[in-house]
Parts: sequence; structure tokens; C-alpha cells
Amino acid sequence: MDVYLEGKQKITLTQADFKAQGGEGAVYVKGATAYKVYNSAGSVVPEGKVRALSVLNLPEILRPEAMLTDKNRDPIGYAMRAAPKGYPLCQIFPRAFRDRKGLTPDAALELVRRLQAGVQHVHEQGLLIVDLNEMNFVVDETLDNLYFIDVDSYQAPGFPATALMDSVRDRHARGFSEATDWFAFAVVSFQIFAGIHPYRGKHPQWKTLEERMLRNVSVLNPDVSVPGACLSFDVIPSAYRDWYQSVLDGGQRIAPPQGAYGAISFAPRMAAAPTSASFEIEEMRDYGADIVDFVNGLVITAQGVVIGGATVLGPDVKIGIAPGGTQAVAAWPENGYIRFYDLQRDRPLETRLAGDSVMSSGGRLYFQQGGSLLEVDLVALPLVTLASARPVANVMPQATQLFEGVAVQDVLGACYVSVLPRRGESRQVRLAELDGARIVSASYKDRVLIVIAARDGRYDQYIIRFATDFRRYDLRRREDVASAEINFVVLDSGVCLLLDDHGALEIFARDLDSTQYQRCEETGLDGDCILLKNGTQALFARGAKLFKFGMREEN
Repeated sequence: MDVYLEGKQKITLTQADFKAQGGEGAVYVKGATAYKVYNSAGSVVPEGKVRALSVLNLPEILRPEAMLTDKNRDPIGYAMRAAPKGYPLCQIFPRAFRDRKGLTPDAALELVRRLQAGVQHVHEQGLLIVDLNEMNFVVDETLDNLYFIDVDSYQAPGFPATALMDSVRDRHARGFSEATDWFAFAVVSFQIFAGIHPYRGKHPQWKTLEERMLRNVSVLNPDVSVPGACLSFDVIPSAYRDWYQSVLDGGQRIAPPQGAYGAISFAPRMAAAPTSASFEIEEMRDYGADIVDFVNGLVITAQGVVIGGATVLGPDVKIGIAPGGTQAVAAWPENGYIRFYDLQRDRPLETRLAGDSVMSSGGRLYFQQGGSLLEVDLVALPLVTLASARPVANVMPQATQLFEGVAVQDVLGACYVSVLPRRGESRQVRLAELDGARIVSASYKDRVLIVIAARDGRYDQYIIRFATDFRRYDLRRREDVASAEINFVVLDSGVCLLLDDHGALEIFARDLDSTQYQRCEETGLDGDCILLKNGTQALFARGAKLFKFGMREEN
């Protein structure tokens, strides 16, 4: 597709440049520039609004900078600076992400400060954001910088706002103002601190988000219970916590605190052994730091991979197992390359492979290199382990996300997933039910895929089981879940365990045509537990402690 910058410079946009499809149009990226091409002429941002937005001069605000036209010089979109590689803001909310990436409460505070400074800058220029929701911000890979996107929807004099997500809409306001922006900021920034929407949780009387927002009953209300997976509210500096109390529960519409914020205290995860009427639970070991994952007998904590009595590397690594099962290798992206570390020999591999991001599936390592998804071949020799790569699938270079065990692609608005069931094999499946949704998180294990997708201001959970040939699947959906956290495991026996935010455990069969299903409410587990496995044995971690568990035998 040929487009023209200000009706003059011709730019050719190809499928390789495609980044994402939204409700209004498609975004393409070439180098450091992004191009938004609208679906219809009636949706194109007016040139006058582009000029009105030009007063926004913070580099973190990625505003429209120049109009795009077709060959007839009719407006079809605009050009802007491209967001750096990173994460939609909503992806950093789950506690599991924070543990693996090392996002500390202090780092979360810095992101809130950056968000606040950007909102204040917009207001100082006489503009409003209005649709200040977590989908409209990107955090870079360092987790240090936050960028404002979808700026074309902002409200400027003579140009009303064009969008507003329901989850940040002020139920007590009749119009848009700086006060409604600060209310939306309170909703989003609270999630940066605590990992939960401030009007989620459970209240004995007011059940829905709508009821709670209308009645100013936030999670700070003592009658509201919250999932164990969210962070302690002690991580919120006192000045902000007082402000949240005034805005979210008191109904005030005031600007957030400035200047000194006070010290942040952090409560570690509760690690006491849970008790359950349904399960036998046995503590196995205390690892001294919060457990992040358990792979093939290897424990990864928030401090790194535990080998014998030592901890090496960091928590944000993927583990691959060489054929034969005796040699484990950690992999991670670094400066445009995938680096490897031999965990048994406690030394780095000399090999490094050009690539952007890495994932693991079934004890195998995969990484993206442009438009290719490659599998890492590990060969364990007596004195050294070798790593090489071979392509197993083609992917959209800029519209592919690697999650746990699955590559998710936005193919010009259609959702495709690439799963990797066996060595050297890839299966691509179209999931039409997810077309048009923003994929927030996903996890694939042994023919079971779970996806959290954002649509219309809510998060829905999709549980998908594939046939052995991947030609069929079934799907069920849990609407409006409280968190983007995915907490499930598939035992080698084919039994799936899925833990929800409040500790209810779903037990079902992996096989597509099976109707076996059980839901246990009184499990002794909660959202603070991480489900793991060792073969057919179900495990879970709570804080630094690892437990094994199984159903109690009936007398």
C-alpha cells in the first residue's frame, strides 16, 4: 500500500510493516516512524486537530505529527513517532509479571510519576485525555519509561474526544474535565501500584463494577475482599493512599499529590502452609525467595535459578532441556541476541543467536527473528553443550507476541496462534473468537491454551482445548475477570488445574471431547499461590515455599 506524507513523499507500507489493527484503523511501523491508516474517510483525524495537538511537546507523548494522504491527496491517516519495543501498560499489572521482570514498588512509583507528569502536561496545554485507560500507554522493555499512545482521541478546543473506556468513566460527572482525567488517572495508577482495578474485589452487597463505582466503594473499603494475587496496599505511598481514599471512596475530584511521597513499605507473601478440607497438602522446601517457576526439577525464584545451593542469573530466563533430559540451558534476550547459559556446568555458552524475544514450550526453547519463529536445538556433549536454531514457523515481524508456549499474531485484524506441540513442529490455528480483541496474556501447555483478552473495557478469559491434530478446538469464556493473571498447569496424566483469583480450583480433562469437570471452592489455595507440576504430581508455590498436593481420599 502506497501512502503519501503531507501529499508529497511516497511511503510503501507492506505486510511486514503491519503492527496492529484497531477499531478505527491499522498501524504500521517502519523504522522509528509509525503510520495510522484509518478504515474510512469519515474517521480520519482532522488536520486542524493534528495542529491543535502539536502543543504537546513531551517526548513520551506520541502525538500525530503529519498527515497521510492517498495518491489523490485525500487524507487517510497520520504519521507519528513509533513507540519503543515494550509492553502495554496492562501487562505489567499481574504479580507474576512483576516477579519475573523485577518490577519493584519503587519502579512502579516512578511509572506513576511519569504518568502523572504527562497528564499534567496535557492539561497545561489546555487539552484533555478523556480516555485515560491502561490500553493507551506502553512501558518500554527497561520498565523505566512510559509512553502515551492513541493521542488522536484526546479532546482539544473545537475537537471533542472520540473514545472513552467504561472502566475509567466517572459515573458522577456529566461532562469531561481535568477532574474526570484525574479520576481516570486514579483508576489506572492504582493498578500500577497494586495490580487490581480499585473497584474490583468482592463486596457483600454491591456486586458489580457499576454499582461499586456509583456508590464510591473501592477496594480500600474494609468490607471489600481482594484476590491474594494483588499486591499489599502497603506498597502505595501514604500521600497517594490518602488521595485515593478521597477520590475513590470520598467522591472528591482533586489533583494527585506532588513532591514528597513518603517511604514505601513492602509486605512479603504469606508463606504459611494452607489447610484444606479437599486436598492433602505437604510442604516440600523453603527456597528463601519468592518462587517464580518450576521447570523440570529446577526452581526459579525472584533472585534467579536455583542450582544446588547457589542461585545464578536472574528470574527472567527461559529453560530448555537437551534431548536425554540431563542438561538444562537458560536463555534470555540481550541487545538483539539470544544468550545461553549451561546450568549444570555453571557457565555461559559461547553461542549467541540474533533474535528479539524468547519463550519455552515443553522443555524446548524458541525465539523470534524478524518474520521467523525458530526452535533452538541443544546438543549435550561430554564437555560442552551446543546450541543452534532452525525455523519452525513464519510470523508477522511486528504483530507477533511471544507468551508462555505460544506465539499470538494479529494478521491484519485476524487472530492466529502458533503452538509448538513437538520438536520441529508448529501448528497455526485461527481463533476467530479473538478477532479484534487486545491479547493481554496467554499460556499454552499440552493442547490447552488460556488467553486473557481485553475488549470493551473488560478482561475476558478464554479456555481452549485442541484436538490431537489441532484441526478442532472447543472454547469456553469467563467474562469480566478481575485480573490478567493466568494460573494453570497440565499434569502429565492429562488433568488440567486452573486457579482463579479467589482460590477456586477448576479441574478438567485436557482431551477435547471429555466432559469431566469439577470446581472446588474450599481449596486452601488462593490467588497468591502459583500452580506448578512435577510429572503427574501437582505442586504449588506460596512465597518462598514449595508444596505438593492431591485430592483427599474419601473414607
